[in-house]
Amino acid sequence: MIMGFKNKLILDIVESRREEKLNDYFFSIPKNERDRVKYISMDMYNHYRTLMSIYFPEATICIDSFHVLKKITDSLNSVRKRILRRYKDDKDSQEYKLLKYRYKLLLKSGDNINNEKYFFDRTLGYTTSESGVLECILSIGRDLRMAYNLKEDYRVFNDVKENEYNEEEYYKVFNSMIDAMNTSNIKEMVDAANTLKNWKQEIMNSFRWFDGRRIVSAK
Repeated sequence: MIMGFKNKLILDIVESRREEKLNDYFFSIPKNERDRVKYISMDMYNHYRTLMSIYFPEATICIDSFHVLKKITDSLNSVRKRILRRYKDDKDSQEYKLLKYRYKLLLKSGDNINNEKYFFDRTLGYTTSESGVLECILSIGRDLRMAYNLKEDYRVFNDVKENEYNEEEYYKVFNSMIDAMNTSNIKEMVDAANTLKNWKQEIMNSFRWFDGRRIVSAK
C-alpha cells in the first residue's frame, strides 16, 4: 500500500511485495517522477531498502516510528513468554496467571496506566490499581523489569516534540538506547538493539518534521 504524506490518502495498492512485482511496478514510473520524491517512509523490510535506493536515489528513506516501537515491544513480549515458560508446570501460581492473563499492561503505554481507579483483583486477592498489578508483574523477574523500562525509555524518546532535540542530541540519545539494550544482557533486547543499529540512519531520518508532523507512513 502506497500512501501520500500530506493528504494521508491511498495512492495505490501493489499486487505483491515480491521482488519481480515491485521491480516491474517501480520501473513503470517515469524516472523524472521518481527523482522528485524527497522522502519515503516504510517498515523495516530489508528488500524495500534495496529497492528504494535503486528506484528513488534522490529520496531520504525513513522508518515509520510505529514499526521501531513495535520491534522493541515485541522483544519485551518475548521476554515475558520466556519467563512464563518457567511456570508452565505451576499454572495455578500467581506468577503464571499474571504473565498469562495480565500481560497487556506490559505492552501498554506507561502514560496510559491508571493509578487512580481501584478494583479487586482476583489473582492478587486484594484491591489495587493497574499500576499496582503492573508492579507485581514486573517484580517477577529482573529481565522483565529491565526490558519493560527499556521499552518505556524508547517510547518516551519516540514521543518527542518538534525541535525538542537537535540532530546531534537525537543521535546521542538513540545511541544510548542501543547501548542500554546491549548491556542489559537480555537476549531479546540485544536482538532489538541489533535491529536498531542496522536501521539507525533510516530511523534517525524519521525524526524530521513537516507541517507539524513527523515523517511516518500513516498518522
